[in-house]
Amino acid sequence: MADLIGTDETWGAVRDKLNNRAARNPSLVVRLGDSRTEFEYSDPSTQFNRTTRDGVAWANAMMGLPFREVANYGISGSVIEAMQPYVAPAIATGAGYCFILDGLNNTDAAKPGAKTAAGMFDALDQLLVQPLIAAGMRVGIMLEPGANSANGKIAIINEYIARIVSAASSARWGGCVDVFDIREAVLDPTGGAIAYKSGFSFDGAHMNGKGGYSLGKWLAPKLSGIFPQRPQGLTVDWDAQGYGANQAFRNPMFVTTTGGTAGSGITGSVPANWAMDAVNGSATVSTGAASDGIGNELIVNATWSADGGYVRLYQGITSQYLFAGDILSPEFDISVDASPTNLGGVGAYQSYQTDGGAVETAYDLNSGGFGALPSEAMSYRTGAPRRTLAPFTTLNFYAGGLYIRGAGGSGSATVRIRRATNRKSYD
Repeated sequence: MADLIGTDETWGAVRDKLNNRAARNPSLVVRLGDSRTEFEYSDPSTQFNRTTRDGVAWANAMMGLPFREVANYGISGSVIEAMQPYVAPAIATGAGYCFILDGLNNTDAAKPGAKTAAGMFDALDQLLVQPLIAAGMRVGIMLEPGANSANGKIAIINEYIARIVSAASSARWGGCVDVFDIREAVLDPTGGAIAYKSGFSFDGAHMNGKGGYSLGKWLAPKLSGIFPQRPQGLTVDWDAQGYGANQAFRNPMFVTTTGGTAGSGITGSVPANWAMDAVNGSATVSTGAASDGIGNELIVNATWSADGGYVRLYQGITSQYLFAGDILSPEFDISVDASPTNLGGVGAYQSYQTDGGAVETAYDLNSGGFGALPSEAMSYRTGAPRRTLAPFTTLNFYAGGLYIRGAGGSGSATVRIRRATNRKSYD
């Protein structure tokens, strides 16, 4: 129990902390921070479009999606104290974990929230961390990496970091706070000034796709001992039975290897019930035994001729099998063979329209405008942001699938797709 007992805490306080923690879902996550948190989405007001520039999203994908983010309260330009109004809503979500990345804007003397390092730490501690852990949440603080433009603030940033590290290693936070020194992953260690590694940032303060991916790769093993694992998707074909009541995709393991629709730019055999097409690109597709030994995989040799060119795999689902209140999120296991060129990302999506209204489309790991990923083999699970079907009279269409997108110019990649799922969720 010692790791739960802070200075001057009574057993009653420790008991309350234990009870609060037990009431929370350890697989649900919320996030607080400035633009670097907000930029997980390119549409922060609706949060339909998750991008490739976010390290936490990449880490979750690389671990097989063990946690689900239920709220992102990042606000561009915010200072630490501006996050205080979002603490109560964050607690109310029932989430068990909160990521925080904030502080850089507090070093700007032109901002109302400008503070000394001690003032920054006190705001973080008293306004954010203490209320969160008192409510039973575990907190993950990402240490401030700074920005290329903040070199005059290095002393303040370093003291702020030192105060966080000291608190996390003492009894102050009762073992409820994890600290991640993300500077190791994203900053150039060779210079005497703050600078992102080459090609990791588009403006010296915010990461691009390469930076986000690299941070996720660094962060994933550190988070793997924190979040409980969940089932990784279909493992046997009979898991797909009950189509419509639970699993919304047909032929999710590509067992029936022919009979699908090959649209523009596609050659080869598309598995039954699936369709593929390409824009400013092309692909040769085939199906073989999955490289992980479970079922079949769809092998896509994709090329694109321009930035933003893509190859798409998708499946339409009719209103016979979808109902108001259904909670949907298409997911796929993805492996990319070594040495892709100008690959922006491979991400799941879902798109639908009801009663002739607006078309709603939600993307995961959308690379639009955020540059190419590293040219290396990669493996992860992609899942589109969850959406709940509102009451409707007519379902005009629903489609779920994934995009293989190029970035930065012409390029190519061999992508292996396994274990497609679109299970209906019940919470």
